[in-house]
Amino acid sequence: MAHRLMLPNKPLGLPYMWNIDQHVGDQTRENQATDVELVKLLIRSALEFGRGGGTDGYENNPRLVVNGEFDQTLAFWVYRLQFTFRIVPKDGMFSPVRRPAAGTPGLMQLNYVMRQRNALFWADLASAPGISVALRTELQRSV
Repeated sequence: MAHRLMLPNKPLGLPYMWNIDQHVGDQTRENQATDVELVKLLIRSALEFGRGGGTDGYENNPRLVVNGEFDQTLAFWVYRLQFTFRIVPKDGMFSPVRRPAAGTPGLMQLNYVMRQRNALFWADLASAPGISVALRTELQRSV
């Protein structure tokens, strides 16, 4: 289940972050639909709100459709962002943040980028247009 993870020490200046419960991209088991939908929403939104109104080359690459299905387009973007953020290991997965003090996980970096590019949209992600009722409901939950 996707949720808002409260960050008492505010790493990267984030008071909270949008988090997932299970790995997204793990091909050994089924990915949770709302976790996949959240990752797609974060990636697409961060790219579409690119620096200075640009799209960071997003228009020249596969476009993400925000839904709960893990597909080849999401796999492409997960790997690309792992290289961009210099995330180790480059395993094709976004993992849930369990201990915010342990480095800067990819999902936290993605939240940071999205917040930098559009703080109002990031803060009210649970009200984003076009997301499923299930994701909207889960994002109301804080941990």
